[in-house]
Amino acid sequence: MTRVRLCCGSPEFGLYISSYLLSVLAKEDNTDTVPLTEIPPKVNPIKPIVSPRPENAPYTFKTTHSKPIKINEYEAYVMEAIQNGELERQHGVTRTIEKLFPRGQTQPWEYGALMVNKSKNRYNNLIAYDHTRVKLRKLAGVEYSDYINANYIDGYRTPRAYIATQGPKVSTLNDFWRMIWQQKTKNIVMLANIYEGRKKKVERYWPEINEDRDFNGIRVQYVSSQVFADYEYRVFNVYNNGEQRKVEQLHFTSWPDHGIPLYSQSLVPFLQKMLTIPNSSNSPVVIHCSAGVGRTGTIILCDICLRMAAGEGSVDFLAHLEHLRSQRPNMVDNIEQYKLAHLVVLECLVGMRTAVLCNEDMTTTVQNLIDGGGIRNQMRDTRWQDEAMDTVWEQTEEVPVYPGKNRFEDITPVDGFRNPGRFIVTQQPMPSTLGDFWRLVHERGSTVVVSLNEINPNDETCCEFWPDEGKEIRPVDYLTIRHSDSILLEYGLIVTVHLIDTKEVSSAL
Repeated sequence: MTRVRLCCGSPEFGLYISSYLLSVLAKEDNTDTVPLTEIPPKVNPIKPIVSPRPENAPYTFKTTHSKPIKINEYEAYVMEAIQNGELERQHGVTRTIEKLFPRGQTQPWEYGALMVNKSKNRYNNLIAYDHTRVKLRKLAGVEYSDYINANYIDGYRTPRAYIATQGPKVSTLNDFWRMIWQQKTKNIVMLANIYEGRKKKVERYWPEINEDRDFNGIRVQYVSSQVFADYEYRVFNVYNNGEQRKVEQLHFTSWPDHGIPLYSQSLVPFLQKMLTIPNSSNSPVVIHCSAGVGRTGTIILCDICLRMAAGEGSVDFLAHLEHLRSQRPNMVDNIEQYKLAHLVVLECLVGMRTAVLCNEDMTTTVQNLIDGGGIRNQMRDTRWQDEAMDTVWEQTEEVPVYPGKNRFEDITPVDGFRNPGRFIVTQQPMPSTLGDFWRLVHERGSTVVVSLNEINPNDETCCEFWPDEGKEIRPVDYLTIRHSDSILLEYGLIVTVHLIDTKEVSSAL
């Protein structure tokens, strides 16, 4: 038997029920350490920590192509550049500008291509360029132990601010931690999951929580973790030769196996966190995905342009993309990633900060948003941004439609925001879907249902999907929904029911 709470009322009820459920779930589920909301960093997203260069040692780089855009003109530029194909032309999709950023090798990579080093490369066609490769200190008696598939990447006003590398392999785990230690790295950015689509993308290079693991003399201890909607923040203590250092890892977990994240907003909190890391040649940030070029290049390009926006009031994707490609092959690998970088930076620069602190002022803050039109402004028309990614998410096969089970002919149920995997978003139950609805609740183990639709008895597509006081219903032959308790509130009703699977009861008997 499962106890299920049904919270039913008008849309205004959602404002009340959120705080009520937080208190209920906190009492019942003290093992859940996933933050329900993320407090944004104090650093303004367009005012990152920028490392100044000494006046006598200015850092500059030269590129053949450049297209600086002022911040106040940036949104209009991105919209026009996506619609008229300007970004495709810049990235070299068309024949006329194909030579701008050719894929594959454009610089020598002779050392990494040596037979003795080939097994250290995850992909045979992605090898570290000789002139920017990270050189490890050689191990005693091992001639070629200085090679790792990693390249220094210049940041905004800072040379060698990043190290772009492939995801570690089993055979390169020790080399990876040697690099972290020797480069005095304090921050690791990870942009791939260990497994994606049943294929291993990265070898796990850290131990389980509260445990440690030895990597040929370098001991790594997993100290703590915070899980957010789209990324995880981990803290490691690293020990070597009697010295201890703290290394922090930002792991973006929502990049899909194919393509790019569906919404640019999902990367904004992640980049805000990255922007709090100072650029330093003495302690470069290590960034990796699987190959260390596509996703890695995209995030580096975003970080550079946001720091440039803070420092100069303008951005130059074209010049920085050219410079990235000169340091490591195939950085920002495809046009979809290039578009994504523009949209993410746009969201960081002009997108509204929508986080609301969960404190004593929360109710007043939410009410002010409603009264002042803040909610309406948050729901501004951004369809052109979604349409920009349509090519990535085109449906390759026809999805079956079940007219009798959809409330509207042109609308089907959609997934909600992952927090992570905490919510299921679905339509209000119909008489024809009542059994399916309760099967969903039962099979997914849901214990809370929030309904923000009023039941209209004159609407044949509406039905009361819970039993009245003292009664029970059987939406399918093996499920019994029995009323337990009701609480009438100002904006709605909270009903507690007992869900009984008679098949399980029979098997237990």
